Amino acid sequence: MRVTILIFSFIVFTELCCAQEGSFHIKAGYNISSISNNSINFQNGSGYQIGLTRIFSVSEKFSFESGLMFIKRGVSAPEELIYLGDSYGLFEDPSGSAYVQNKINLNSLQIPISVNFNLTQSLSISFGGNLDYIFNSDAQYFTGGFVQPFDWDKQLAVEDMIYGPSLGLEYNFRKLLVELNYTYYVNNLSPELERDYGQNKISSFSINLGYMF
Repeated sequence: MRVTILIFSFIVFTELCCAQEGSFHIKAGYNISSISNNSINFQNGSGYQIGLTRIFSVSEKFSFESGLMFIKRGVSAPEELIYLGDSYGLFEDPSGSAYVQNKINLNSLQIPISVNFNLTQSLSISFGGNLDYIFNSDAQYFTGGFVQPFDWDKQLAVEDMIYGPSLGLEYNFRKLLVELNYTYYVNNLSPELERDYGQNKISSFSINLGYMF
């Protein structure tokens, strides 16, 4: 499955580069993500994205856009007091326990697909969806200055793919652009977490700066 997604992503990227008509957008920016869950109060986390998209104009008002983006996201759970055991050698109280915070990082390749509507010559809105392939997930336990990393994908099963609708707003000035985008992923990040704690769906807000050519 992972190989299939990587091949598909490569094909999409190649088709975008080889197409004869349309314009390219190079984008990079900052994102804030959260996980909705009724039992665990996940805190918002930040990350970044960078990638290339292509615009295919249909008329003066409408266009299609797709591309390939690399996205790094992060969220964190509240601190909790847990027993670490004598092997850690770092205690915040005599009982051998410490306040621990779990930070989650997700790296993914995203294929955005949207329909853009030009409100003015410089301002447009977009409606569409994003398909994300998560190729790496990890977490770290923080206890003061002590860090113990582990592979979160092995500790907690994570879906390879998440998808959801997106809404965007873009303003361009000559060759430069500023883009705002919101995505709500409709499937759960982890079936295991859903079984124990209920739904765990990601929502993400991003801002991008870009260059058109």
